[in-house]
Amino acid sequence: MRLLPAVAALSLLAVMPLAAETAAEKAVKANIEALRQALVKRDRATLDKLTAPDLLYSHSNSRLESKTQFLDANSKTTEGYEAIDFGPTTFFTYGDTVVARGDWMVKTKQAGGQITDMKLNVLQVWAKTKSGWQLVARQSTRYLP
Repeated sequence: MRLLPAVAALSLLAVMPLAAETAAEKAVKANIEALRQALVKRDRATLDKLTAPDLLYSHSNSRLESKTQFLDANSKTTEGYEAIDFGPTTFFTYGDTVVARGDWMVKTKQAGGQITDMKLNVLQVWAKTKSGWQLVARQSTRYLP
């Protein structure tokens, strides 16, 4: 008979809706998609708008870039992101800050034109500023093959 309450509780969980997406999460999700497109297109103006002045952008190879370095690296060279696809992303909202964590499958062009495929685990921190939701920090870790 003790099993019956547990089964009843589990069946309630199965029909309960998942937590509703907050307005902040919706806005950040849209900005992450805009960031993806801007990275692939090397769209400096959009990247500038989406990133905070004190941006910390850390790559999976441990290279850390300031906002200026990030913008220059994505707009002044032929190296960089060729394609980015997202896996499921988890969002955590803390007032005017949203932390997003998920997998990115990327194709990057290296020096000499070599294309590299990578799967990354990416942590992003977005803050609501007077300019809207902006990326303030990004850290990625490369999955080992």
